[in-house]
Amino acid sequence: GVYMVTPDRRQRRQPSLQPIAPSLATLRKSTAIAVGFVASTTAVGRVIDQFIDLPNISLLFLLAVLGASVTGGYLSAFFAALLSTLAYNFFFIDPLHTFTIAAAHEVFALFIFLAVAIIAGGFASRIREQAEIARTRARTTAQLSAFASKLAGIGDMDDLLWASSHQIALMLRLRVVLLLPAEEGNAASLYPASAYPPDDQVSPADHAAAVWAFENGKPAGRGAATLPGTQRLYLPLRTERATVAVAGIGGEGAGAGPLLTPDDRRLLDALLDQAAVAIERVKLVRAIDQAKLESETERLRSAMLTSLSHDLRTPLAAIIGNVTGLKAGLGRLAPAEMAEMLDSLHGEAERLGRFVRNLLDMTRLEAGALDLKREPIDLADVVSGAVRRAGPMLSGHMVDIRMPGDLARSEERRVGKECRSRW
Repeated sequence: GVYMVTPDRRQRRQPSLQPIAPSLATLRKSTAIAVGFVASTTAVGRVIDQFIDLPNISLLFLLAVLGASVTGGYLSAFFAALLSTLAYNFFFIDPLHTFTIAAAHEVFALFIFLAVAIIAGGFASRIREQAEIARTRARTTAQLSAFASKLAGIGDMDDLLWASSHQIALMLRLRVVLLLPAEEGNAASLYPASAYPPDDQVSPADHAAAVWAFENGKPAGRGAATLPGTQRLYLPLRTERATVAVAGIGGEGAGAGPLLTPDDRRLLDALLDQAAVAIERVKLVRAIDQAKLESETERLRSAMLTSLSHDLRTPLAAIIGNVTGLKAGLGRLAPAEMAEMLDSLHGEAERLGRFVRNLLDMTRLEAGALDLKREPIDLADVVSGAVRRAGPMLSGHMVDIRMPGDLARSEERRVGKECRSRW
């Protein structure tokens, strides 16, 4: 099919402008960290200089640069290197308390110190960033492992979809909706099966993007090459067999810019892959259960037909025998004998009719045409009626009815007495 989405001209796609320069709050924080470390180091250096004549007191400021780098990152390290250079010049290089440098070699040493401080701060900040990335990846791996274990223990489709949408929204801080086909493989029948937050709705334009993503197995919607004017980005949940669902993700506001960083996209792909496998597993379990049910139904139907053929053969044989006897003995049978044969013929005909009615009721029940009326009944009345209807077949037999517990209460004695008095 062809899907056309015409966004409002006022909402034409604009290039996403990501800020390169740090924010004012970041600058303030980095400066405060650098000032704190340099001021503390200067105070310690002044105290040491009063008692010990250290020729390399500048090494203390390298500690300040490293501390600022580990605490606040590269910006803090850079500011700390500059402030350390100024503080070392002002407090520890003659003439003191001025920024004038008397000896030429001190100028060279000061620039060497600045270069070393900046390089050391950069290395320290990079180590800090790598450690932070390692901690983040370890945390993400633990969350993915917990998510996989959680999905493995879910057997209900609604619970599975809710757990998946909630986990994606929690880890990526996005709005999530999962769409499933109402008919297997039919993209047009996609409907929102789960969403987080739960009140999220899918517009017609978004539904068209979801249908396209399901049919083509590629992303569509916001930030994608196809139908970019929608509010969400729609991604297919695919397994080796087929596409099983579509996930729509969106931010708090409308827009056409990218929603995910490369790391977030890799994390989302991992979450969607796990969800897709779990959805396919639940569907396969349903199919296996349905196949077992159909197999059991067919087995019971075969057993029922076998039993019915035997049960129908018995009254038919009796009816045929009685009719044959009546025809052979017509005009020669005594009235009592004829009445007995007619009674037997009538009883077997009723029995045959009861079997046919039961068979019709079972057929209507399987077809869904028989409405069940569920209401509480007295078990004693049911047993008494069944024994009464089977009276002709139980003629000459003693019937003893026993019921567990207090199901029948006093009715048990009444039914048993009635059965014993009748037969």
